[in-house]
Amino acid sequence: MALELSPKDSTAFLFRGIAHYNSGEYVKALQSLDRAVELNSRGARAYLVRGAIYAEKQGAYDKAIEDLSTASEIVPDEPAVFVNRCLVFIYKGDYSKAIEDCSKAILLNPTKTGGYLNRANAFIYVGDYEKAAEDLKTSAELEPENAYVPATFGELEFMLGKSSEALGHLGRALELSPDPMIVGHSYLFKIRILVNDRDISGADRALKEAKLRLGGLSAKHPNEGIIYAYLAESQCEIGEDPAGAWELAKKAVSLKPDYYSYYVLGRSLVDKGDPLGGLQAFNRSLRLNPNYAWCAYWKGRVYKQYLRDIAKSKASFKSVLAVNPRFRFALDELEGIRPP
Repeated sequence: MALELSPKDSTAFLFRGIAHYNSGEYVKALQSLDRAVELNSRGARAYLVRGAIYAEKQGAYDKAIEDLSTASEIVPDEPAVFVNRCLVFIYKGDYSKAIEDCSKAILLNPTKTGGYLNRANAFIYVGDYEKAAEDLKTSAELEPENAYVPATFGELEFMLGKSSEALGHLGRALELSPDPMIVGHSYLFKIRILVNDRDISGADRALKEAKLRLGGLSAKHPNEGIIYAYLAESQCEIGEDPAGAWELAKKAVSLKPDYYSYYVLGRSLVDKGDPLGGLQAFNRSLRLNPNYAWCAYWKGRVYKQYLRDIAKSKASFKSVLAVNPRFRFALDELEGIRPP
């Protein structure tokens, strides 16, 4: 009714866009937000919400950064703008800019965990594990019940090779929150740890638990695409049901065509016996995020194990280390293919 009475009211279009966004009608949300911006080019909130749709639902990272940068000019003292833009820089693999934005958010409001948590993730991706730990400790002090803190600690400790500590933190995250994003992420890393430690029966049990907790939830969650991707990659870690993992990965790509979904699709294709198809999906992922270390690592594995192309394998592993010199799995692979 508000739009019928006030067709040039930017606020009415903004709220309609937000309502469509919350109900999962993203095309309609964009149409309303476009109109809100046309009517009021200084309305920061419209840029914020539109930027979130571009990044989270379309993988249009450059458009998202443009909108969030415009919002930062309108409200330069709003930390949420920098926290949101930091996430998009992470999606693009531009970790130095992500760290810079998180640092701005922390300066503007040092009592909020968002800046510390996202900066910790960026530090993990570049191998600055000590700084990541500092930010996570600060986050835990500010918000002890935030499940993302132990979930991220678990990822960090996995990268450091601290299995027991990582499992403890991941278990804590699973106790704190039933959120499917937390559940999917935590079980994925729990399964990675158990497989890496050759506890296959434990990994099998963890996958069954993950399916039980996530079954029927993904379709009701706004981030259902990434939840399907978490489940698919968890199955790939164990090597269970390659065709089923591939179906889940395809769903993930259709719902959220981002670098992570294409990476998981690549892994499922490799497990399904199609390494060339896997490489194509990995390359698609790396076009969206050239610095995604896990994707470059698995690309190197495909060249090494399936295509027997040692030169390309080494180049892939070296590209991982150019981003994160402490990525221990790539270091191990390079050590294994060095000439005597």
